[in-house]
Amino acid sequence: LRFKFHFIEHHLCHQSSSFLVSPFEEAASLSVDGAGEWTTTMMAHGQGNRFKVLGKVSAPHSLGTLYNSVCEYLGFTFLDGPGKVMGLASYGDPERFYPEFKKMIVLNNDGTFKLDFSYFDFHVSRNKDRCSKKFLSIIGPKRKKDGELTQHSYDVAAGLQKLLEEACFHILTKLQQKTKSKNLCLSGGVALNSVMNGKVLKKGIFDDVFVQAAASDAGCSIGAAFYIHNMILRQPRNFVFKTACIGKQFSNEEITLELQKTKNISYRKLENVHDETAKLLAAGKIVGWFQGRAEFGPRSLGSRSIITAPYPGKMKDILNHRVKHRESFRPFAPVILQEKTGEYFDMDYPSPFMLLVYNVKPDKRDKIPAVTHVDNTGRVQTVNKQENPSFYNLVASFEKITGVPVILNTSFNVQGEPIVNSPYDAINCFLTTDIDFLVIGNYVVSKD
Repeated sequence: LRFKFHFIEHHLCHQSSSFLVSPFEEAASLSVDGAGEWTTTMMAHGQGNRFKVLGKVSAPHSLGTLYNSVCEYLGFTFLDGPGKVMGLASYGDPERFYPEFKKMIVLNNDGTFKLDFSYFDFHVSRNKDRCSKKFLSIIGPKRKKDGELTQHSYDVAAGLQKLLEEACFHILTKLQQKTKSKNLCLSGGVALNSVMNGKVLKKGIFDDVFVQAAASDAGCSIGAAFYIHNMILRQPRNFVFKTACIGKQFSNEEITLELQKTKNISYRKLENVHDETAKLLAAGKIVGWFQGRAEFGPRSLGSRSIITAPYPGKMKDILNHRVKHRESFRPFAPVILQEKTGEYFDMDYPSPFMLLVYNVKPDKRDKIPAVTHVDNTGRVQTVNKQENPSFYNLVASFEKITGVPVILNTSFNVQGEPIVNSPYDAINCFLTTDIDFLVIGNYVVSKD
């Protein structure tokens, strides 16, 4: 077998993983992360099956590493902190520390930026605090891991989030001016910041935004494949990334065998899995939902999910403490029928990969309090019949019973564990948590 190795630059993989699988024939494209090789940010313009790089920012000047470093200062780990701090920021006052955060970065007229490294040490050492003594003297002492979260913590997180947003809006404004495009593709780890993504649409810099489900480094595998297919082999584009459900699938026979091996459970086959599950949700039950192919990317999107009703408000705390065993400040995502999005949120733009945050409309907040964050927002997942028919049918069945076209969705795992993949994983997680029922394939499972 004859083959050739290709070594594709990290940010070219990010760019390809977004634009080359997007629905756009032409688009501006931005990738932002910690660093790949030496690049931390890349601006490009895609047309057809090609894209042209318009600008780069090189390490150590990195928005991703800046954000991660402050996450570490706040007592979270360098890698899993960003998602937590994004949620934590909603509790704080962004103006308290923003004037100082704003000094940490210089925004250039061409859309690039530079960091002021008097505030950071990550460019010279990875063996000590990433924030400098100057940072600590101005912002305050570092929070210890598992230390108390105070208003200071909330305000630092809020100032950091505002800094990231303002820096990215600056870059995107310059990118739009260069490309004259109304379409945007986002990639890189920073593109998982769904709060920022939602505000890009609201600002009107671009009319349409595409963020692929695995926008972080996991998506580089897709990018490398399509870069070779489209850019090197010059094949025409013929694929649009419409669903993240491309992972492993298990037959009912495989599921049955696993259930038969398991002690201390009862199970029955369902005639209509969607209607029966919707009844459980309407009755206030917490359900492990295991259907079809596993999702690709960091979000559970209705294949490997824990689901329940979006009310009462205390359901958020019940899930965080009884099932997920995670911090109480972290929100859960609303899943809504795509055609009903504008009825419950201030935007009706599709968000199939849970990567856009919208405001919940004032008259709907008491209907879906368990998925309404402290700042009255929700990290929305929209579902339609074409791309996610099974999950759509479940939400539609729930609406028939309750009148509410929204359910709560979170990943099928507990903190510190990967999302379940196999029937064994799902059953084990179900038995070791306070999940009420497991709906797996055509079976509903309960504990003896």
